[in-house]
Amino acid sequence: MTVRDCHPTCFCSAVTSAAERQMSLEDRLRTFDTWPLSYISPQSLAEAGFIYTHEGDEVKCVLCGMVHFNWMIGDQPKFEHRRISPECAYAAMVADDEVYVPAMKEYRDRFATYAKWPRQVISQRPMDMANAGFFFMEEMWDQVQCFCCGRKLAQWTRDDDPWIEHAKYEPRCTYLLEKKGLRFVQEVRRFHDMDKLKWAGSLRKNRMDFLVAFDMEQGVHYTYLIKAVQRYRRFFRIKDLVKAANTIRARINEVRMDENCQLEKECSVS
Repeated sequence: MTVRDCHPTCFCSAVTSAAERQMSLEDRLRTFDTWPLSYISPQSLAEAGFIYTHEGDEVKCVLCGMVHFNWMIGDQPKFEHRRISPECAYAAMVADDEVYVPAMKEYRDRFATYAKWPRQVISQRPMDMANAGFFFMEEMWDQVQCFCCGRKLAQWTRDDDPWIEHAKYEPRCTYLLEKKGLRFVQEVRRFHDMDKLKWAGSLRKNRMDFLVAFDMEQGVHYTYLIKAVQRYRRFFRIKDLVKAANTIRARINEVRMDENCQLEKECSVS
């Protein structure tokens, strides 16, 4: 699984001067006199609190100093400002209340985008992707985007679960939190953080860091470990948790061979 931000590169610690912080909307708008992009308007950027740095398509917030470039078609400056720098008071003040892609708010609209989903080579099912908030971006092979938080994910592997990947890469998504709850997100993040540090020697002495023993060394994908924890709601000994994860993986593989199989309900994260 790879993840793609709407802004692949950003710097969130740039320094703003006192003069910049005092700039009005008109002052900020005047900095865009040589703005190069036609698909992102200077007006929308200035209203979102940005000034143009005159370096490529780089802009900077006059309050938090966040610098962004590599804008893509469809990006919404106010939403992006809030999503990537949620602590910025200006971003919170100007943020729109609507979701990132209002046209994809309904499940049926998201599901309809999967007409050309590469089912033969991608194991994730359109109904599961749409349920998790994602719609398909046909021009990008297997890239999907959340209608609410705007997160883009691509290069799905066989064991990736849409809800779990959503929680790994955008835990603050309001749609995710509404549907799955904070506890689910916290558990996913705990596994994800352990995974990133699994080769750290000190963690191998931590009894609760069962991901170290499982993920690479025993070949159990974190998706199934998380599903096992979610399903049984208690801590297992290593061998018990591995057994439960492997049982869930086997059942999900059966479901993939027969999409009408009811076992999927038993294997889904509650």
